[in-house]
Amino acid sequence: MQTDITCREVIDAIVDNEVDLFGKDGMTEEQVRHVIKSPNWLDVVCMSDGGKLSGYAFAKAKSITWRRNKEVSVSRGKIWLARLCVLPEYRGNGLGSQMLEWITHESDELPTEGADIIEYKCYVPESLTHGQIWMRNKGWKAVSIDRKHYHDAEAYVFRKTASI
Repeated sequence: MQTDITCREVIDAIVDNEVDLFGKDGMTEEQVRHVIKSPNWLDVVCMSDGGKLSGYAFAKAKSITWRRNKEVSVSRGKIWLARLCVLPEYRGNGLGSQMLEWITHESDELPTEGADIIEYKCYVPESLTHGQIWMRNKGWKAVSIDRKHYHDAEAYVFRKTASI
């Protein structure tokens, strides 16, 4: 059975999930629309067979050049994984892994200004322990705690690097 779902319904479902998970730190409708329209963002939205939102992921490219002792050493493309959310009723079936694989594969298409290393970064709220465990199981490392990323909660900063 095919269900017709409008872009408006998808955006509303994402915003509702953002409010449930992140409270006032969740993405607004305006932010979700910006991400979906911008060529600098990768976005993937997954729908169930019944036409319900099952998960989504957003990532953005940033390029920097690392400098040590005033010499340029390595150009790194930075990919910020802003969101990777699988709704609870769809977890445990590989959907998150598929979205993460797609994001890391497609990040080659984002503008990273000739980088030879891509560094992926994401923030996981302290309260989402299942998310922290999942990221570690995927080979990401918690490198620090950011006390200011979210208004009311600390976030673990996770990183992973890959050669291009």
